[in-house]
Amino acid sequence: MLLNLTIPSLQVRNVQYVTLNPRFSSAYWVAISQYVRFEYGVGKLTDPATVRRALEGIYALLLENFERVAAAVSSVRFLLFVHRIHESSVLISQLFQDENEELNAYLTPQDLKELPAIRRVLKLVMEAVLPPQFAEEIGPELVGSAQATPQNVAQLEELLYLGGHLLEMKEYINSCSLFEKSVSLHSRWKRPLVILHNSPYNYVLETVQRDIATYRNNEYEGINAELDEQLLATFGSNLTRVLQGLPGLGTFIVPREQWLREQGLTPGREDEARPFYAGLTLTAHNKMPLADSFQKMQNNTRLIYRPILEFLDKNGEPYWVVGSGKMLESMRALQTNALLWGHLPNEWKAAPDLQAFAKTLELRRESLMVDQLSEHLRAHEVPHVTNLKRLIDRKGQAFNIATAGLGEIDVIFLNVAQKVIYVGECKNNRPRFDMFYWKGEHRQFSEGYEAKLARKHAWVQSNKQRVQEHFTHELKTDFDFTDWTVEGVFFLMTSSIYKYDGSFLVLTLKDVDAFLENGFVFRYPILGFRRKNGSEYEVHYPYFKNLHRLVREGVI
Repeated sequence: MLLNLTIPSLQVRNVQYVTLNPRFSSAYWVAISQYVRFEYGVGKLTDPATVRRALEGIYALLLENFERVAAAVSSVRFLLFVHRIHESSVLISQLFQDENEELNAYLTPQDLKELPAIRRVLKLVMEAVLPPQFAEEIGPELVGSAQATPQNVAQLEELLYLGGHLLEMKEYINSCSLFEKSVSLHSRWKRPLVILHNSPYNYVLETVQRDIATYRNNEYEGINAELDEQLLATFGSNLTRVLQGLPGLGTFIVPREQWLREQGLTPGREDEARPFYAGLTLTAHNKMPLADSFQKMQNNTRLIYRPILEFLDKNGEPYWVVGSGKMLESMRALQTNALLWGHLPNEWKAAPDLQAFAKTLELRRESLMVDQLSEHLRAHEVPHVTNLKRLIDRKGQAFNIATAGLGEIDVIFLNVAQKVIYVGECKNNRPRFDMFYWKGEHRQFSEGYEAKLARKHAWVQSNKQRVQEHFTHELKTDFDFTDWTVEGVFFLMTSSIYKYDGSFLVLTLKDVDAFLENGFVFRYPILGFRRKNGSEYEVHYPYFKNLHRLVREGVI
């Protein structure tokens, strides 16, 4: 449904936005229900392999229709209209994050709940309708037609419906990858198909998703300034200059070469700036296949990181579609979810200076985190040492722990009251908000990082005397670790699926103060459930391991 927003306090007039419209269920969901009924029969489908095949079949049907509709509506007019709606969504999202109550006059709680999914689908729509060349000639009349006409709105509503269900199907499929019995289907004669996210899996996954969403990687606000400086030195332009060249919130279409001439590039370096802009540009040639785009939300050839859309008009002249909202969004995405992990556009990394800059950021990543952890420990007067490569004994002689096959120990800290030595491993992990990445990230910890921390834990347990002498030397205080215990702990910059399923204690930097203030205890909530017959059971941390155990034992 088309909405017109007027936000008096922000002097915003007639910001247009399109919400989900369920009217397309009568066509698409009826067809999907018939497909499942004819392929798999009626009744409740619970066999994991059958459920997986059915979900993948539904996904294929939705994708086929999404691609069909996108191809049919692909035009400059429609692309500009969708871009304008996306620019509005950037403003609405910011107002929502700022808890601006004026939104309540325009959007229902359900609209706001659906906002993140709509914003994702809007990007996917723009990717889908972007060809190498349009058959239109760019002019004032065409640009003026890119408005919220009934036709444009209806076409976008259809794509939002299909795209929203595609994202939903992918989440069900990803859920099955984590827990094969987490999804079931209820197929009935002459009734719509019902997809059930089974208890307790649905509640556990919702709990994890809700908690992960509270963690944002906002620790390095100076990164964009560093990147801007390096980009300017290498290419003669940077992100700030691009943003300054935009007149304000809205969608703008401009010939590519005109933009390059008018952007105040360093004289004589205009051609050097082309790789910089190429790294910000999405074209029909570098965009991902649509099926992959719905899954791999953090790939650097996604529109989230590339705010400029490029195409040729009917005369072969390259045009760009840009917007300040999209540019700000991309700058933020680069800052919080790409730079520190070396994820820069390949076009930028082709320049040796930018490749070296990316490598420098990667090397700094965990040292920055160790420094922040040390600040927390110091504030609570917790004895600790960091970045341990060697231990100093009472005679001042060094023992290189690398010879023990340990590499470097990020941190060792002490709970003096309870006589516990904590061996900490810091992981400045990339934020992963999509379930698609969870299984791989869990495997990375459980099959890699866990073994590394286990070796360090075991070594410290067997070499408490060496550790004791090092602490005595470094902190100028006598310690006796004879009857102390040793525990391992992971420290994460932001939350991870592994935080809820670790074999060791897992804390984010956000959790450290509460852990220390609570007597070196971090309490994971116990999740309680009630069966249909009224009996109750609980799922304790580590949640996923215990869910699998309860399934094996027949409890659920």
